[in-house]
Amino acid sequence: MVPKDLEERAEGIQSTRLSVTIVVKLAKGQSTIDFEVAIDNRWVDSHRLCALFDEGIASKVSTADQQFGLIQRPVVRRSEMDLWQSDQEKWNEKPLSIETCQSFVTLNDAQKGIAIFPKGVREYEIVGEKYDTIRLTLFRTYGYMGKENLVYRPGRASGESVVKTPNTQCHKQLKFSFSAYYYQGNVNSGEVANSAKIANTRPLVYEYADFLNSRLIFTQSEVQKDLFVSDSLFKTNGHLTLSVIKKAEERPGMIVRLYNGHVDDELDDTIMFEKTITKAELVDLKEETIGALEVYSNTIKVPTQKHAKFVTVYVEF
Repeated sequence: MVPKDLEERAEGIQSTRLSVTIVVKLAKGQSTIDFEVAIDNRWVDSHRLCALFDEGIASKVSTADQQFGLIQRPVVRRSEMDLWQSDQEKWNEKPLSIETCQSFVTLNDAQKGIAIFPKGVREYEIVGEKYDTIRLTLFRTYGYMGKENLVYRPGRASGESVVKTPNTQCHKQLKFSFSAYYYQGNVNSGEVANSAKIANTRPLVYEYADFLNSRLIFTQSEVQKDLFVSDSLFKTNGHLTLSVIKKAEERPGMIVRLYNGHVDDELDDTIMFEKTITKAELVDLKEETIGALEVYSNTIKVPTQKHAKFVTVYVEF
């Protein structure tokens, strides 16, 4: 039972049922615990639903990934909060520690840790008396854009005017999924970045079948199944984290991009291809050549990458 709207919330009234169903999955041979959450949000206005993971690991910083690396943030901005409390008029907004991540957030000590892999909203906060709990935002709803006199932003709207946004109440059935990954050691030795990549990169498949278009069925001849049941294009030592594999934009080869998914460590890697390489280059984000890469037995040595750095390789076969 929850408040129906902000007026009921202010009065401490809980008149409306919010139906939440949670399915927890632990698959054989899988290192993550998967969660699926279904919510009937048709009757409640202006609220935020979160999932909390009480780790029991008190921490001063959280570790999350960003576009090409990891970032550590204080769980609470104490000096800024003290300044806010002393003179709120000098601040545009309250300096909260509600943060974002790319694919995971984790708390850990020297022995163990837990990482949360969101697959929807990438917003989190570290809460609890000891700052030992990850609070993952599943969704938030609201009825106005740029509302005035908010608790965290008093005295002014966020824009030039207050705009009514009824559709952002999300009055419908909602579904969300995320995963938890428990590991030994720290964020580096626990290979959190690579584990998040594996958890979030599911294989894409399709079923070979007749094509139905309105009243017509376009039958297809049988396809000779001459491909291997399993195959591999390349493998690495797993030091760097894979960012993307794609066809090059202007050339016939392919692009492989990797980044340093550790905190503080400098990492290199080796890419071992199953095909014969005819050309290998180090390129930039525009896929323009920086320099040639040496190839030995279809293997490329990737240059050492510092913290939060990435490398892009172009190859032809």
